[in-house]
Amino acid sequence: EQLNADTKAITDKALEKTFEIVTEKAEKAAQPANYPQKGKYSQGDTLKSLKTTCKIYWHGTEAEVETGYSISKGGLQSIFMIYGTPKHMKVQTMYDAFFSEKTLKEVRNAQREILTDAIRELMK
Repeated sequence: EQLNADTKAITDKALEKTFEIVTEKAEKAAQPANYPQKGKYSQGDTLKSLKTTCKIYWHGTEAEVETGYSISKGGLQSIFMIYGTPKHMKVQTMYDAFFSEKTLKEVRNAQREILTDAIRELMK
């Protein structure tokens, strides 16, 4: 009964941390030096399209947070850079910002820490 806490607030905190981790990595990856031809043809649209405001959406008992690049704000090319095309290799740093084992582990550990701290606090 003690653990019947505000799980929404705890989950929001964990998702905010997730957003922070992924956005920081995506911002570093979106620097022109990481682009093909070292950003020779870059106009900065991808970096400008990076979502910087954490928005958490709840659907019943499930929650989600949007991370990454906004397609409608100039981030379409991020898809091709993250996954590559038949003629161009993917930009590994951009792919890793979202899908690498290191990123997933970092997110998992941050969420676990937040949830564990919340349970400890409730057990007092």
